[in-house]
Amino acid sequence: MITTNCINGEISRGDLVVSTADNDYSCLVGKVIDVVKAGSPKHETRNPGDDVYVDFMVFEYSEARKESIERSLSKVYGQSVKLDDIALDNVIMAPESLVRITGIAQGKLAVLLDDEREVAAICYQALVESEPVKEYFAAIAEERKRQVSQAEPLPTITDIAVRTVDGKRSLLGFADVTLNNAVTIRDVRIMQSEKGIFVAMPSKPDATSRSGYRNIVVIETGFKEAFNSAVIDAYFDVLEETKDKASGVDQQMPPKVTLAEQIVAVKEKTAPHNPSRATTSREGREK
Repeated sequence: MITTNCINGEISRGDLVVSTADNDYSCLVGKVIDVVKAGSPKHETRNPGDDVYVDFMVFEYSEARKESIERSLSKVYGQSVKLDDIALDNVIMAPESLVRITGIAQGKLAVLLDDEREVAAICYQALVESEPVKEYFAAIAEERKRQVSQAEPLPTITDIAVRTVDGKRSLLGFADVTLNNAVTIRDVRIMQSEKGIFVAMPSKPDATSRSGYRNIVVIETGFKEAFNSAVIDAYFDVLEETKDKASGVDQQMPPKVTLAEQIVAVKEKTAPHNPSRATTSREGREK
């Protein structure tokens, strides 16, 4: 299906169109019967753009849709009106109030004639994809980039000292985080939950807070992700260092020997050096 917002003048006689939701003829389906260029002698309206003549009665609407259109137009006219009493076969529209749907499948066309929400969805899609809207959002994106570039630089984490904690359910450790070699945030908690490891700022009891506590230090959103990631990475680095040190100690320590094994070893080591003395002493006692 081809959908094109007609604000750029991409519309011709014979095109199928739907009207956008922001005008008196909201979400109607029709066919272009003529296009009068702006500035020509036949241009009848004060529209800055072309006058587009549309026949909104070229297709048969469902009964429910007719009633919906009548209710909408009754509000426009300020009185109860019927669809057959209104001249909808030659309505002058501005191009920006129309969406071109030439090329639409017959089945989809039937849906549009039955449900104005489908028409509104098409209009929204065409609006979002139109060049003026794309340019508008591109300009917003550029402005945000400019603001970010001119904003104050984020702090630099210059040191993190982690202290692990054993025997606690959810508390894994604490971290002292230094920013720009100037400010240190102490006792940042490293916590464990079902969803994983997370960082919690130092806090104090506060009866006015919903949780009963209030953070002493607040990290702004733009810096929070980098701060948390750095603390968690430092925690795992400490775990790795501890593991490596423990492994090194195990390799340097002598193997554990029981007291009985030590006595046997001493006897085996000393007996060969004085066998005669041991024999003589025994023989003497026997005599």
